[in-house]
Amino acid sequence: MCQLVLTGFEETLSRASIFFHEWDWESDILWSGRVRELLDRLKDTGFAINKAGSWQLDVERAVETYDLRKKLGVSTNFEIPPLTLTRSDGTTLYTTRDIAYSLFKFEKADRVITVIGVEQSIAQLQLRVALWLLGHKREAQNYHHYKYGLVELEGERMSGRRGRYVTFDQVLDEAKSKARAEVDRRSGELLEDQKATVAERISVSAVRFTILSVEAAKSTNFVWNRALNFEANSAPFINYAYTRALSILKKIDRFQAPENYKLLNEPVEKELVLSLSKFPDVFTKSANELDPTAICLYANELSQRFHEFYEKSDISHLADPDLKMQRAALVMAVKNVLRSIASLLGLQFAERM
Repeated sequence: MCQLVLTGFEETLSRASIFFHEWDWESDILWSGRVRELLDRLKDTGFAINKAGSWQLDVERAVETYDLRKKLGVSTNFEIPPLTLTRSDGTTLYTTRDIAYSLFKFEKADRVITVIGVEQSIAQLQLRVALWLLGHKREAQNYHHYKYGLVELEGERMSGRRGRYVTFDQVLDEAKSKARAEVDRRSGELLEDQKATVAERISVSAVRFTILSVEAAKSTNFVWNRALNFEANSAPFINYAYTRALSILKKIDRFQAPENYKLLNEPVEKELVLSLSKFPDVFTKSANELDPTAICLYANELSQRFHEFYEKSDISHLADPDLKMQRAALVMAVKNVLRSIASLLGLQFAERM
């Protein structure tokens, strides 16, 4: 039954270019004896308390005893509740098993990033304290909780218990339908198979970008008019800049990299150069802080600068060959950076729109 469910997950997620290298089974952790061994070790720390047969870990006392607030990034006035390790019948809870699973993950990596909902923040902090108490100080500091909020569709909050939900397949299908209507309106001259390909790429990119462009810990209100907005702050808007860059370069018979860029003196050219120069810093910041939102914001800014450049700068009809190649090189740089951004965010750019 589990394998059938996972196969369904993989089929749906692959539509949005989301893939997993491997799956771990919680039962393997339990049957290996890791959880029982972990419980025995935590009981020996002196911070585990038995209350009516239920074992709890006094996390607050552990934090104060070892002065962990600064080490683990915990605010001074935040009170950490105890972590329930087992119920009175001896069965373990999710977080207890997750401590054992985290140590299993550290056997394969120096740094662990756990992607789980923002509502698990306290449990994830308790887990890190438990790692510290077990003597795994380096692991406690190299364990990162990547928080994410809920996704609402057009302001409607979903609820599995109430049967009020929209599947990801439905979202992708609706996105493709809406993207296809836009492609039909804007590019009616394309062949049917071309329209289908363009609509598929635009729809998947629109869904991914909309979610990534909002800080992960915050709830995302997925609104169709924003996700498929060709005019600003969306994957189609960025894709359109990329398509325009390709169109310009195709009209140039022979591109030759210029020796310098001294002729790029127009305000729109300077703004575009400055925007391009920010990419390395934005990428570094985004990677270090696990924040794809920064790249999304930058992609929109670069696309905006390029659209302004496109409207005001001629290239294909220029008589001055030096200026022509310098502007073409600027367009080439925009194309390359946007393509890199697409790769980083998992976007699928269409070459015609």
